[in-house]
Amino acid sequence: MGGSEGDSALNLAFGYNGMERLLGRSDGPGGPPPGGAGKAGNEKAAEKSPDAKGKDGGGAPKGGPGGGPGGGGPGGVGENGEPGPLRMLNQQNAGQIGWLLPLAVVGLVAADWQRRPRLPLDRRHAALVMWGTWLFTAAAYFSVSGYGHRHYLVMLAPAVAALVGIGAVALWKDYRSPGWRGWLLPLTLVGMAAVQAYVLFDYAVWRAWLIPAIAGICLVAAGILVLVRLRPPMRIGTYAVGAATAGILALLVAPAAWATYDTLSSQGGGGLPAAGPRPIEAEGAPGGPGGPPGGPGGGPPPGGPGGPGGREADPVLLEYLQANKGDATYLVAGPSSMPLAPIILGTDEPVINLGGFMGRDPVFATEELSGLVDEGAVRFFLVQDRERMEEMRAEREAEQEASGGSAPHGPPPGGPPGADNEAVTWVQDNCEKVPEELWKSPEEDEEQGGGGPGGPGRAQALYDCGGTGGQ
Repeated sequence: MGGSEGDSALNLAFGYNGMERLLGRSDGPGGPPPGGAGKAGNEKAAEKSPDAKGKDGGGAPKGGPGGGPGGGGPGGVGENGEPGPLRMLNQQNAGQIGWLLPLAVVGLVAADWQRRPRLPLDRRHAALVMWGTWLFTAAAYFSVSGYGHRHYLVMLAPAVAALVGIGAVALWKDYRSPGWRGWLLPLTLVGMAAVQAYVLFDYAVWRAWLIPAIAGICLVAAGILVLVRLRPPMRIGTYAVGAATAGILALLVAPAAWATYDTLSSQGGGGLPAAGPRPIEAEGAPGGPGGPPGGPGGGPPPGGPGGPGGREADPVLLEYLQANKGDATYLVAGPSSMPLAPIILGTDEPVINLGGFMGRDPVFATEELSGLVDEGAVRFFLVQDRERMEEMRAEREAEQEASGGSAPHGPPPGGPPGADNEAVTWVQDNCEKVPEELWKSPEEDEEQGGGGPGGPGRAQALYDCGGTGGQ
């Protein structure tokens, strides 16, 4: 069972995807990274990550290092913010789901007030119960969860969309009726404009034009609605209808811009999908502060479209594999999904994943892998370069010793996921390493800092196992 500890579906359901999601953890599925590159490795990554910096621009991530309950790495508080009742409106999450969240809550309450529920519930109140339960259950979980990613918040979107629509109709109906509830519509427009201005304030370029536009339209709309209501006798005419429509539509501008940002950006998204540009606290990182696509400081996370992290496979590698695979069924085998996904997207050919999603699952025994090679099903393996990893480990230890024992910045010494995989070790021991000049472009090596596909600290080599399976 991929991603589990002990090959157990129950462990995966109640462990990694259960309590560890709620309480948090400091490593990925299937146990800690091999070679001891668990929490300590995340601490170094968090120290160097621009997204982990606080508003003072320092290197200390919000909530501390690591990826667990207090972790600043992906999946922890560095990505999602501190747990709490206002977590959905913090800097990390507000641009993902917070734009219309208060309006959904107001809409639920306003719609429920208009008619007292009675058992058995009619279709109207049954819908309110369903969408309200959906909204508050999911929001409560994401407000306290210790591990997860921001794109999981899309689970709130159907409930938010339904309740915003229901709420807009309910608020308009109240506005047309006598009584104090008629003032809720203009007040809601003003309040929602303030909420969206608060969210936009963290985006330097966008706030310069979106805040005045949204706030201006909503304030004018609210003013017209108030004047129409104060004018005796109250007659709901074209001005009120137009003002209410303009105010609601203005509240949709920012979430629509965030939803389409990565689609319109020529650079594509990053490894972990998220809506919209980066906030100003990420200034100085690749992409810089948030801005319109193609504008100043408007780049998304680094990397182009293609695979995880937005990377495309090296065209020289793809050309070499396709020209030399012969009659093999599979183009190449690799330790995890990260280096293989761009190859699949670039060739549309089958590959073999030796270690599952994270590279920590023992998918093949050595006998099975040797049999595939003997059958000619697979010839090439793109796995860790053991010699380069040893060199990097020695360099890191020397740097640490020279710095007086303090841990230097850089990749953790244990290597990437899959480094201790039995199948990978068999390939390294039994197959011939292909010279890099045959399959790796100079630009690729330079771009990855000498680390090969996968980035610095992920040094990889291409092995040719043709005719070596029986060794």
